Amino acid sequence: MRALVEKSPQIGARLVESAAKYGLLSAQLTFARMLLHGHGVPVDQASACRWFAVAAETGDPEAINMLGRCHEFGWGVPVNRHNAASYYRQASRKNYASAQYNLGQILLAGQPSPAERREGLGWHLVAAKAGHAKSMNVVGRFCEEGWEMPKSVDNAIGWFRKAAEAGDCWGQFNLGRVLADDGDIDQALVWLARSIEEGDDEFVAAIIPSLRQHPDPAVRALGEAAARQDPKTASAGPELYPEPHRQARSRLGLGWLFGGPSGAPAR
Repeated sequence: MRALVEKSPQIGARLVESAAKYGLLSAQLTFARMLLHGHGVPVDQASACRWFAVAAETGDPEAINMLGRCHEFGWGVPVNRHNAASYYRQASRKNYASAQYNLGQILLAGQPSPAERREGLGWHLVAAKAGHAKSMNVVGRFCEEGWEMPKSVDNAIGWFRKAAEAGDCWGQFNLGRVLADDGDIDQALVWLARSIEEGDDEFVAAIIPSLRQHPDPAVRALGEAAARQDPKTASAGPELYPEPHRQARSRLGLGWLFGGPSGAPAR
């Protein structure tokens, strides 16, 4: 099925839809993503949400998490962050790390209360300890800034390194940023360059201004080189604390379509 979807999305979509109607959970999730992104079928967010809901009836945590994404971002349903948090919580209690990350991000959004900040950090810690790279980066930011815990740059570096080695572009950037501030320019450049290579266009646009304004000339040169590759990115502002839905999907092939560790369309 996967090979057919990759080779011929239109024919593959018909096969996946048939399997979804037959009750195959993996097909329901895949067809929902195809509808969500218009892969082999016209974009139909409402139908995508309905298929995620069908899959969620099985109790599958990935389906429940994606149903939460629909409610958080208005994919086929009105935006309702309360409903989104409810679905994330259900999936989080099933030890689904992506949902724990998403729940943590919702709790930390806006101007959270002290209780929400503590709970948000708690879910990120659970996800980070389970190997979720983006949560590792968030925990690193908490350590760096001293939010809800004693401030510790050493602990921040440890979490950023874990996130970076697990492939998170923001973890790679933050590790490089902190190493550069600490004077280890050679290692900083390695991680900063890797973040540019592995991040998507929005990510690169977000970090270019901070690179170009860095006091070290080698870091500035890296920012200038990134800007020359795509001048449109040079005008964007820095963003050291990324949005939860950002993902370099274009550099992951079709992994996002089929789920798995690098997978669902928005984490």
